[in-house]
Amino acid sequence: MKSTSGNTRSSLRLYDLTQSPFWGLKSKRDLAALLCIDTACLRDLLRAQESDLYVEIHIRKKGSLMRRKDGSPRLAEVPLPTLRRIHQRLHVLLSRIVVPDYIHCSIKRRSYITNARAHLGKAASITLDLRHYYPSTKIHHIAGCFRDIFHCSPDVAFAIAKLCTFRRHLPTGSCISNLLSYYAHKMTFDSLSSEAHRRGLAMTLYMDDLVISGQRGVRDFAQFVKAKVRSIGLDYREEGSYAYGQPKTITGVIVNGNALALPNKRHQAIMRCLIRWQASTDLDERILLASQLLGRLGEADQIDPLIRRRITNRFLA
Repeated sequence: MKSTSGNTRSSLRLYDLTQSPFWGLKSKRDLAALLCIDTACLRDLLRAQESDLYVEIHIRKKGSLMRRKDGSPRLAEVPLPTLRRIHQRLHVLLSRIVVPDYIHCSIKRRSYITNARAHLGKAASITLDLRHYYPSTKIHHIAGCFRDIFHCSPDVAFAIAKLCTFRRHLPTGSCISNLLSYYAHKMTFDSLSSEAHRRGLAMTLYMDDLVISGQRGVRDFAQFVKAKVRSIGLDYREEGSYAYGQPKTITGVIVNGNALALPNKRHQAIMRCLIRWQASTDLDERILLASQLLGRLGEADQIDPLIRRRITNRFLA
């Protein structure tokens, strides 16, 4: 399968969904050109066995295998190089589309921090974890998205869906899965966001975390969301429920009234890194630790601009 050359890292230019190159795409020849491959490569990819397109790898955290509740190892379904380049190209094109304010993942200048910031000043909140989000997002969801939202022809919509799925669902190890999971369920999420706004509530989506907050009516709206989520084949778990005035943990950030704060475990990680850096006599290790420390402090600064000064003063006291 031979790919034609294409630059997937060209300068970012945002446009409305109706200006997307996917809009109204009617032929596989045009799809191949959009993906910077020839039609023979596209045909081969669509006919290939999944074992020739993906590899399943064990997911590790801090060197240890991550396991499911039944004890079996958790696997990531990672596209191999030819398909990975296709996914990267799709990601670049989809990430240029302007998305609603409630989306905070895989979008430039949005993150887990902006997601938490959207809930400042709210009295109560509930977080729903969309369980098995990628495996529950099926090939028909993806095909329907490109057919009904982007107005692609049915054969083009199915071709894109086939390129982006493993065993008929979104792969867990692809760069495209975050954005595509949103587009696959865009109409439902958009309607929920509009309803939240009508009720005077805030709703955000970061990866598989759907967060609702407001002054009143949060629980009632959460029940409404749960029913909608179930109706499109997704499952959920209520991961965090915070009563009126209680400090909240939202996507790993403490939201306390009108202020964001760093969780204690993040403070502790910074302090451990700082202590190791001071104690080390190995130059290479000190360079590595300094890089890690600067990264942690830079991230912490986005949450609390005074954190660097407080930690340094505490350490030097």
